[in-house]
Amino acid sequence: MEPESITPMTDDEAELFRFIRYGQLPDRVPPNKMVETVETSAPREDPVPYTDPGSPYYHGNA
Repeated sequence: MEPESITPMTDDEAELFRFIRYGQLPDRVPPNKMVETVETSAPREDPVPYTDPGSPYYHGNA
């Protein structure tokens, strides 16, 4: 017995399945209501190792 060939979903079928799964989507946010994001640098790592009792991350059983 050969498996059935799978046909790609049409855009209308995909839209129906999205609606069934998620319901009505909210209105799109207009560009003037969007928030601008700003890239920042990564936080610096604590140079004190975990095995140092002076480290705030020291647990005593390293």
